[in-house]
Amino acid sequence: MTLLHVHQRQFTVDEYNRMAETGVLREGERVELIEGVIVPLSAHNPAHSDAVASTTTVLVIAFGKDHFVRVQLPLEVSGISEPEPDFIVVPRKGARMGQRQPCWAPLVIEVANTSLAYDRTEKASLYARAQIPDYWILNVADRQVEVYREPAEDPSGFFGWKYQSLTILRPGQTVTPCALTAAPLDVEEMLG
Repeated sequence: MTLLHVHQRQFTVDEYNRMAETGVLREGERVELIEGVIVPLSAHNPAHSDAVASTTTVLVIAFGKDHFVRVQLPLEVSGISEPEPDFIVVPRKGARMGQRQPCWAPLVIEVANTSLAYDRTEKASLYARAQIPDYWILNVADRQVEVYREPAEDPSGFFGWKYQSLTILRPGQTVTPCALTAAPLDVEEMLG
């Protein structure tokens, strides 16, 4: 049943975090805040888990000591949105650890199997609006990496923003992060 004439109450990031701290949200409950709405995250299946494990190793080796590779941790993209992408790569220099979650990253990666449509629309538009220059979807179902770049305002985007560039890469190819042009990453290694 859908309630058509009821206004939803939107939560702020601060309210959402207080709910987690006080136990309103169950410990270990996999949720994220998207435009003020608490959204459940998909369960991990073996293909998703393998891609997360493989990509963690690839990113840590590539980005080394100069960056934090944050795995399945929050990114505060606005006062009402705190998604939990599978990967956020954040430069160590200037990182405010312990105060708030990062609000920007040069690279954000989602691993998608059952969440593919959501990651291509809502998540892509949210990250484009946050000016994330390099957004990748590790599409484990189709064994490819979708590389989204050039965020721009676009009324056809879910939140009024879209990426203008999409490149699809498959096993046997490499992808080079914008933030690390000297380090091409092997697509097959990331997909697990």
